[in-house]
Amino acid sequence: MREVFAVEASSRQQANRQTLRAASASESRNFGWATAINAAARSRSDL
Repeated sequence: MREVFAVEASSRQQANRQTLRAASASESRNFGWATAINAAARSRSDL
């Protein structure tokens, strides 16, 4: 019984880790978009 619980806990930790990794990947993607948009706006205002 204890082994089953340990396996469930570790698989839950792996799922949480994957979720965090996906969230940070989408965040960095959004940050890249924001940086690109800000750079475009800045270069447009320089003209």
